[in-house]
Parts: sequence; structure tokens; C-alpha cells
Amino acid sequence: MSDTRDGRDPGASGGWNLGQKAPQSSQSATSTLAHWKKGNGSGQEHDDALVPSPVVPSQCRYKYSPLSENEIRLLTLLPGRSHDSEIRITLAPAVFTSDTTLDFEALSYTWGSTENNVDIFVGETGNDTLSMTKNLAQALPYLRYADKPRVLWIDAISVNQEDLDERSSQVRRMPEIYSKATRVVIWLGLESFDSRMAFECLRLIASKYHVHWGTYTVDPVMKNESSWAMPHETMPLSEEQYWSILNLIDRDWFERLWVWQEARLANETSVVVCGNDAIPWTIVCKALFCLMRRHFPLYFFSAFAQRFDAIQYLFISIGRFDGFSQLLKQTKFCKCADPRDKVYALLGMLGEKDQLGIEPDYTKSVDEVYKDTTLRFIYNTGSLDVLRHIELNDSNKLPSWVPDWTTPRGVASFGGCDASGASAVNLEHIAGPGDLLKVTGRFVSRIAQVEPFYIDIYRVNMSYLIPQLRLIASKLGLLDNCSKSRKYILPLCDTLCSNQFRDRFIPLRADKLDLLETKQALRKILESQDEADGIDGIKKLFSLMSVYCYGRSLFLTEDGHLGLAPQAVQAGDLVTVLLGCVSGMILRPVTSDPMFHSKQRYKVVGEAYCHGIMQGEAILGPLPGLFDTVKQFNDSSGWYEWVYIDRKTGRIEIDDPRLGELPKPWTRTRIERGKERMYPAFANEETGEVTEYDPRLKADALRARGVELEVFDLI
Repeated sequence: MSDTRDGRDPGASGGWNLGQKAPQSSQSATSTLAHWKKGNGSGQEHDDALVPSPVVPSQCRYKYSPLSENEIRLLTLLPGRSHDSEIRITLAPAVFTSDTTLDFEALSYTWGSTENNVDIFVGETGNDTLSMTKNLAQALPYLRYADKPRVLWIDAISVNQEDLDERSSQVRRMPEIYSKATRVVIWLGLESFDSRMAFECLRLIASKYHVHWGTYTVDPVMKNESSWAMPHETMPLSEEQYWSILNLIDRDWFERLWVWQEARLANETSVVVCGNDAIPWTIVCKALFCLMRRHFPLYFFSAFAQRFDAIQYLFISIGRFDGFSQLLKQTKFCKCADPRDKVYALLGMLGEKDQLGIEPDYTKSVDEVYKDTTLRFIYNTGSLDVLRHIELNDSNKLPSWVPDWTTPRGVASFGGCDASGASAVNLEHIAGPGDLLKVTGRFVSRIAQVEPFYIDIYRVNMSYLIPQLRLIASKLGLLDNCSKSRKYILPLCDTLCSNQFRDRFIPLRADKLDLLETKQALRKILESQDEADGIDGIKKLFSLMSVYCYGRSLFLTEDGHLGLAPQAVQAGDLVTVLLGCVSGMILRPVTSDPMFHSKQRYKVVGEAYCHGIMQGEAILGPLPGLFDTVKQFNDSSGWYEWVYIDRKTGRIEIDDPRLGELPKPWTRTRIERGKERMYPAFANEETGEVTEYDPRLKADALRARGVELEVFDLI
């Protein structure tokens, strides 16, 4: 709930910049930003005069009446003609069920510090008072109308914060409250010296483009407006305008975890308020997305990159219901006071089909919540995607197969992965000492060599990265001779860029790299010691490479597989493909006491991208002929889905040609997830079972095909 609010997975198009080339070098704007805000008063140092006068301590505290199970408490903000006049509200319960329609607005804001609280009056007359934070007290004079009352739901007031049962009950209703409110009002804080300029800039940017949210593409409204229409140029904004936008999105509201469900559940009429100024939330989302798709002036690149890394999914997931794993990735940099809210604050954003059966329970420890969440996710989804959140850290007390969400995972999740196809997890959990998780998959190879990358994700300096890449490739033996060098160009290109190439998408994605151009650029870099500035495609290559190589190491296996893995990886670790996990997974054999354990056990190191096994080869072998895997946009799901293309004929098939026909009585179908989104699935016409997972890829079916599967005991 909001009383606990306290607060780089690449974006939908392969990076926070969604197609932007990183500059060759950039001076970080972070320190400059701090200086700018301090020197120009962008903070809200002048706010004390705008807080309602404190009520004298002798006044009576308001006593809440209990709510029934189907009620919420609405606040009526009584009119007032000046900001410094006393604030008065009334409170009344209202029946709130799926069958009732209420006319009220829900406030989304940050609580701020609980020190120096301010009192307001409850009742049209009288001396009953309620205490609230200074942040909320600042908002109320701006939110009230001069000549009529305004009905609101504000968590700090509408919920009795001293009644723990009511708090628990109402926090479960918050998604319903924000989704059914007449509109959500997002309060960013008081007006600053440049906040009005920021709003004007956002309106201007939004007016210049059409955004296609399904494909995450942008088209200029006027094709002949070169300054706005050129995708590889900066927008025609002044330095002051860029600063105003940066200052606006640097406000606390954007990074607080609890506001995500409030903003993402808001309807299209919802509004953002800053002092006396207001702007539609849809305009803010559209403008920030368009801004993210364009280049920035060199001196702004680092500051915008870092900020968009943290907040991009707040405004680019408009109208979407993402699964739990995706939400965890999207909100990893968000702040909350209670680490259990890393889980609980996401529950209200899940669609009906994605619910995990988790109820907020603050009597559980953080470790209990994280372990319970991991198991519920696996059992409810049939997927091991949650393991992709793990980076091995021997210092924590959690089992290695449980992610530690208290520490943001700095690396980006790999794209272009389909290592186990549409397979369902096959596992067993053995509770007790050791907390064993038994998973099924294939051993690929053992890691022989490891070389770490050292990259500043926000400052892509090619004069540093090119020698580093050459050195790493040399240490791994990839440059021993011309023949070996050319053999590894494609694997290296594929691995460094996580298969994010233009020809991997139908229709072709103009914002992605061209594979042939990228291979040629990489070959010139590795085979020549000359300056690389003039090589076509090099900036795009290193921009994307910095996304996926940051915080990772390049490895070579005993049988020659090349891949990327967490920096914790070491020689002797195993590359595996686990049923129910789209990426490769690195496991570390653990020395066990032979008196107690007769079977080898493993720790999860983290996910891996390993060339040659990311399209199901470890389980099904190579694709026949000239078949290749691509992602095709599907109107039913509103997203890209894996299909198989014959590069010789151009024929596209939905089914993997290695699997043959679906066995009867199974057929292909689609299931609804989210708002009007239909995702691929399989239906058993005899039993009525419907699943997202291919029955041909079940463990028993694979063994019947002669696939040798292993069971890995994870501790």
C-alpha cells in the first residue's frame, strides 16, 4: 500500500533508447543535473508557504467508523478560494462492488517524509482533525475547486492507517479502485521554475508523431518537417527545454513502485498535475516514448539514458497486461520501503489469467515471501522464466534458485531466445534442509575459458571498447589464425547482440541492426588494428553490445560454443537448457558430502546466451535445410511470435519442422490474456485441457523421441 511507498532490461525495441545509437562518448549529465537543479531552484524549496497552516495540537482527532467488506471510504474536498485558507474535508463510506458505479477521482502521489506532518479539518464545521504528510498537504489546496466540492479517493485519508485489518483489506482493493475511478489524478508536486516549460514541450512532441503501441513504432505527422521527421537526428529543442523535461521526470513520483499500478490502471482521461498546470497522462506517455526513440544532444545522453532505464515501462506499457516475470524486470529499479513490496506491489497489475494466488502477508519474512513467490510462479505458469532474474550471490541466505529482488539486477535480459521452445517445466520441490528444486533439461557443455567485459552502459566509448573486444577475443583464442577468426565472426556477432537483427523480424524492424553490415563491421574491427571510426554500422553495434555485455563475461566451452553469462561465471560451470526456460542457464556443480548425497547438486549462476543452442538445437537438433527462426508480428496477441521460415522458398510455418504434426487429439488454439489479447495455445479436444505449452515438448514425449534428458538438483 502507499504507506510503504518510498520508493535495464532493454525496452520493447532492444534497449532503453529503442533504436537510438549511443554516442561515441558522452560526459555524464548526472552531476550537471544536480548543479542545474540546485542553482536554478528546480527543487521545491519555496513550498513551506503553500502548506495549509497547521491546526493547533489541542484540536480533536477524527475517529474513523469501520468499513464493511464491500465498502470504500470517499473523501469530499470542500471548496476554497485561496491556497492558504484552511482545508476541510468530509468522509463517507460508499458501497463499491463490481455492480456499482461511483463518480470519484483517485489520487496517485508520493507520501514523502512522515516528519512535520500537517493537520486538516474533517467536517463542514467543527474541530475534528486528521494528520497527513507535508507532500499530500501541499497537493490539497491545488486539487480543490473554488466553487464546488470534489470527490476523491486518497489512500492516506480514505484508509484508516491505524487499523491493520482495514489496511490489508483495502490494499487488495486498490487495483479495482484505480481501474474504476472516473479518472486518476497524478500529483507530481508543486510547480517549479521550468515545469510549465516541460509540459509545453511534451505537448509539442506528442503533436508531431503518431505512435503505434502494438509494434512500438513512431511515424511523423508531417513527413516534410525534416527537423522532426528525421529519426537519426535530435529533436529541435533548446537546451533549456531538454533540461525542463529531465527535471520533470526526475521527480520522485516516477520511481516509486506503488504508483505503477495506479498509473498503468488509469483510464485515458487521467491527468498529470504539477502545481496549477495539468496535462493528460496519455500525452505524457506518448511524448516520452517519442523522445526515447530519438537521439539526444551529446551532453544529455547519459542523464536521459539512466532515467529512461528506470522509468521507461511506466509509460510504454499503456493498455497492456504483462506477466509477473515481465513486471519484475520492468520495475527492478523502482523504490519501496519494504522489500516484500517488490512482489506485493505488482499483484494488482496482473491480468486475471496471470494471477499467482499470492495474498500480501507482512508477517512473513522477506526470504519466505521470495521463495514462496518463486515456487508459485513456477507451478502456476509452468515456466522457469523466474530463474532468469538470478545472479549468483553467495552472500545471501536464499537458495540459489530463488532471486534476490532486494538488489536490482543490473544486466539486461537476453532477447532472441527460444532455447527450449514452448516446453513446460518438469520439476519437483523437496522442502526442508537444503530446499532442493529438481529440474529437467539437457547438459550442453562445460565452460573452459571466461573473459569479463568492463563497460559503462551509459558512456559508450569506442576508443576503449574496441581494444577491449580485441583483447578478449584474442585471450579466448578466436584470433589465432584467419580461418578461426572468420569461423567465429557470426557466433560472436550473434552473441554480442543477442540475435537482435533486422531480418529476425517480420515485418522487418528498421530500428534493428542489419546482420550483414554488423558482421562486416565486426570483421574489420577484429582483423585490423586501424582506427574504426569510418566503419559502417560500428556505432550501432557497440551501442547494442554495451546493453547485453554490461555486467557479463564472454565464455568459450570445451566443445567450442561461444556465449555470454553473468560475471560470476567461471571455468567448470555447466551450460544447460532447462525445460520451461527460454534462455540457456549456467549451473555450478557443488561439492557434496558423499555420506549424505549420492547425486551431484548445483547452484544457479544465471542466464546465458550461447550461440548454436538458442533455437532449440540442444533438445531437437539443428533445423533442417534452410529453415530459420524469426519473430512475426501477430495482430491477435499484439506482439511478435516465433515462426519458422524457409529461407530458400520464403514459406512460413507456425510449427517447428523438427517436431512433425501435433498428435491427436491436440490442436492449436488461442487463449485470452489481458485486454483483447489472444496468445497461442494448445487444446486437447477430448479432455478440454488448454495449455500454452506444446505437448510434443513434454519430458515424457521427448524421452519417447530418444532425447536424453537429465534431472538437475538445485540448492
